[in-house]
Amino acid sequence: MGRHWFGAGLADWTFTTGDGSVLLLAPSAVVTFWNAPTGGVRYTDLLSAGEAPMDAVVSGDGVNTPAGMLPRFQGPPEVLGMWADAGAGTRLWITATDLGDTIASLTAATTWSSGLREFLLTGQPGQVLTKDSDAGALYGARWASLPSTANSPWVNAVLSPYDADPTGRVDARPAIQAAIDNVANQGGGVVYLPRGDYLIGYTSNVGGTGCAGGLQMRTGVTLRGESRYATRLIAAGTWATETAVIGVGSRTVSRSDVHDWAVTDLWIKASPGNTHTEPTANPADGILLNTTGLTIEPDAANRLERLLIWDLHEGLVIIGDDDQAMIVSDVRLRRFWRRGVQVGRDDGSGGAPDNKFHLLDVSGANHSGQGYAGIEVYAAQCNFYGCGSWYNRRSSAYVESADYKDGAGFYNRGVRNVYSHCQAQDNGGHGFLLRLGKSQLTGCYAETSSRYDTLSGEARPYECSGFYIGPQASELTIDGAVAFNRTIGESGNQKHGFVIDAAARNIRVSGIAYDNRSSAQATDPADGVHWLGGTPHASHQVRVLSAYQSNRLTITTDTNSSSGTGVVNRRQDAAEVTITGNSLADVPKLSASVPGGSRWYRFEAFVLYRADADANARIGIKITRDTASGTVEANWQANFVTPAGAAGCAYCLSTPAVTRYVVADGDGAVTGVGWANQRSLTIVGELYVAPGVGTATLTLQACEDTGTGEGVRVKENSFLTVTPRTVT
Repeated sequence: MGRHWFGAGLADWTFTTGDGSVLLLAPSAVVTFWNAPTGGVRYTDLLSAGEAPMDAVVSGDGVNTPAGMLPRFQGPPEVLGMWADAGAGTRLWITATDLGDTIASLTAATTWSSGLREFLLTGQPGQVLTKDSDAGALYGARWASLPSTANSPWVNAVLSPYDADPTGRVDARPAIQAAIDNVANQGGGVVYLPRGDYLIGYTSNVGGTGCAGGLQMRTGVTLRGESRYATRLIAAGTWATETAVIGVGSRTVSRSDVHDWAVTDLWIKASPGNTHTEPTANPADGILLNTTGLTIEPDAANRLERLLIWDLHEGLVIIGDDDQAMIVSDVRLRRFWRRGVQVGRDDGSGGAPDNKFHLLDVSGANHSGQGYAGIEVYAAQCNFYGCGSWYNRRSSAYVESADYKDGAGFYNRGVRNVYSHCQAQDNGGHGFLLRLGKSQLTGCYAETSSRYDTLSGEARPYECSGFYIGPQASELTIDGAVAFNRTIGESGNQKHGFVIDAAARNIRVSGIAYDNRSSAQATDPADGVHWLGGTPHASHQVRVLSAYQSNRLTITTDTNSSSGTGVVNRRQDAAEVTITGNSLADVPKLSASVPGGSRWYRFEAFVLYRADADANARIGIKITRDTASGTVEANWQANFVTPAGAAGCAYCLSTPAVTRYVVADGDGAVTGVGWANQRSLTIVGELYVAPGVGTATLTLQACEDTGTGEGVRVKENSFLTVTPRTVT
């Protein structure tokens, strides 16, 4: 912080009064400095001319310096004036002697900044700042247009020689396609589209490729907009065949010469502007890829990133055999005549394997009512992470079969696919419909299927379920899944949490189901799992903690049991409780005592809680025993949302000597109602009680992490089950 100079000026002297009230110079007067004419705070952070610290100034003594003159000194940082007090009872204002220099410096800086702002505002779309060493150049730079020639690796398609129209008045397809072709012919580069509306009309033969549609991508080209909200490609006019605004090939014609391209930061839609239009049968898709027969590279390895796709026939269609090793990330697709996303050919003949999809968000598919899902996967070995599919519509009469995908969130007819932390929400059809197996689902949610306002025609409530596993499914793993109705009433119409066909084989399911209802009158937690067509096969391993409000039920299969299914530890818990402070305390009723003697137990807990966003929540497991010694160990793992908002998965070991806990996110509104601001945490673990211990007790505990909030409110829906298990 800068200091300013004071003293040694024309007005910087100390005086006293003599006979006849004559003013006399006052030598060696001690002067203090203040921030107010009376009272206030004294300034003590002063520096002498030689940089020595001091808290007051002594006027000249008449020997070494003129009598009464205030010597030159530096005031406190950033202070331009002070009230001086020489002890006479009246303070006088003293101003920094370098104030004029300060004002001149500020004026120059302001003038320079204002000029720079005006200079920057003279830039035009498509221009960039370049260095200019000319002595007359303002600020050492100048605005220049990027060269938009055929041999440039970066071209602005609205500039010459392409002149694509960004106003939405003239078909921009020919100009943009020319830019794509020229950049590709020079070895690849970027075709940039500034903000605006670009009409993309249908043509029967794009660039001599033999493919109909809008734009055809070329090897090595990146088609990039300004942002996915600013640059819009509009499907203009009537399209004669199902093709796409951006494509490689078409539904019926594949291409074998295109790979390693990218499309980013665009909005592809059916009409200009920022609003929706009702999807129609006009067969214009958003993006359609059909790459087959590559020879230079085995995989197309394309990228689709940061895109919006709205209101079209279909959103994203990937069907070629060599449309592989793709990365599709951060793409939101809304409202389609048919499906939102198709991966692989829907006749079951393969296509589009080995791709990665991250943060796809699909909603409002199947406006046609013809039997489509939000995301349909026919390919093999694809990965879906953090994807959502919601509010997809259903209007047909319900048929309980694995092919009934009308209005579903996810439809999997491929094999060896992985779905991690994906969510199906508020769909007219099933949340996840799994026709084939050999796939894995981890941490997936299915909530509120058969939602009332996604149903029309012959569709009815209480028909579709969270996870539907068809008769041809086998070697299928579903871990950490949750299937529930978010609300009970008008919108909460999900029939079952999990439906498993009796003909399926080797199905492993672990998860939680709550508030599912087979009818408007149903209140049975047994609706969490439905065995379709008979009892479960002996190859299944199913364990679902199910509940309807406060009624608890654990639904399992046991491969060593002829009955194949069991009900363990059905219970009702106490009312909700709020625990304050940051010392762990028992949660009433969430406790279980078991006999010892070299016994093993499996325990599972589901905790619904509220905690302040800043205070967060500690949730842990306490172990006690009825003897002074003897081994009792609880190995457990919690799945929860961390205070950083990420998915957490922590392993812990609790013993009678040590209570372990995890810190889970609080979302505020401890005293709120409804599902908003409510968090959940699941725990699964193994308890061992050694010989010599008569009884061991396992208790769930909770408290705040900081102790500064309104407490941790554990909801009455929470529950704990402890069941014996055999170790071979």
